[in-house]
Amino acid sequence: KVTGPKGVKFSRQEADGSILVEGTNVASGTYTVEGAIAPGSRITGLRIEVLPDPSLPSDGPGRAEHGNFVLNHVTLAISGKPRAFADARADYSQGGWPDVHVLDAKSGSGKNGNGWAIGGQIGKPHHIDLGLAYPMETVEETPYKLELIQNYGSSHLIGKFRIRLITTPTDLSIPRELREYLSNQPGTLDDRTL
Repeated sequence: KVTGPKGVKFSRQEADGSILVEGTNVASGTYTVEGAIAPGSRITGLRIEVLPDPSLPSDGPGRAEHGNFVLNHVTLAISGKPRAFADARADYSQGGWPDVHVLDAKSGSGKNGNGWAIGGQIGKPHHIDLGLAYPMETVEETPYKLELIQNYGSSHLIGKFRIRLITTPTDLSIPRELREYLSNQPGTLDDRTL
């Protein structure tokens, strides 16, 4: 189930499972995706794919007049409990609009210049991966609620997207600063003498 601002319509594309956004082209808003995770799943994160479509300006994947979007913030609740993301990594980020901005709750508060965007690579598919700070396993069918907060303004909303769960181990479960610190440390356990 996908819902959003009044007048915005979401249609599931049977060919690839993506969601095409149509109807009113609002200035800003939040898309809410609700569903269930299958029993016996191990979840380490999620991937948000933004996809081009000929019905969007400049083929999108955004709804702004030039085809861009700004994803300010992402929230996830599983079984009604908020889940924290440790880090984010996109295949491409517009200069000044890096992937990591989606982790900042302040980014979702309005037109403040924070968020992930893809200017310079319009009309192409892109994705952003978000690693859960604490991976989880489901025993039974488990409800989730995902919010894509897009409050930049000027209709900078996503026009076509698909959500996928990440079920394999990911370094995105470790905060970026800690990963960078550890990768810059000389030596490894294998070459240390005891």
